Amino acid sequence: MSSFTLTSPAFEDGTPIPREYGYTERNVNPPLSVSGVPGAAVSLAIVMDDPDALEPTRAGNHRQAVELMCQHANRRGMEPRLTVLTLGVEDIDRSVAFYRDGLGFDVLERMGEFVAFELNGFALALFPRDDHAHGANLDPAETGTGDVSLAHNVETQADVDELIAEAEAAGATITKPPAETAWGGYSAYFRDPDGHLWEVATGAEAFEQFI
Repeated sequence: MSSFTLTSPAFEDGTPIPREYGYTERNVNPPLSVSGVPGAAVSLAIVMDDPDALEPTRAGNHRQAVELMCQHANRRGMEPRLTVLTLGVEDIDRSVAFYRDGLGFDVLERMGEFVAFELNGFALALFPRDDHAHGANLDPAETGTGDVSLAHNVETQADVDELIAEAEAAGATITKPPAETAWGGYSAYFRDPDGHLWEVATGAEAFEQFI
């Protein structure tokens, strides 16, 4: 009989689930990943023993989270995750200095003109714009940033103000200073040296689990 593996980047096997996922704090499901599911499988059965459940409804919530995860365990096609986001840049050294020295990103790998930074769960890569276009079999004139922005969510308005000040000091162009938003949050926008648009924001409850 084959077996599958259930893991979480939030805690190690055999250790307690962090309190932030408990109902007394953030009350959100920890991120889960399942692998090794046989191709012919149509469903999974997982038995959970929660000795800390204070009442049946608490245990029911745990089961609901597992059932939701199982619905997608045998998904066909592309998994809903991002591995590397690559930005085409004009001057690789200038861009590396901006992200590494200005914003404090840690370099994960450098191979010639390709530089990757380690983010939380995936990588941000920089590559000369022409080489990036040619690698995708495109004319460099056909590429561009388009209507795309990268968002970095933080906990407080003070965090937004601080990061925007750091970005500006590193050479970023502020396109929208920190301000309250129509959706009830607080955000600001800046462009990096190649014009890529970043948002720094707080107050978006749907994204708090990624902070």
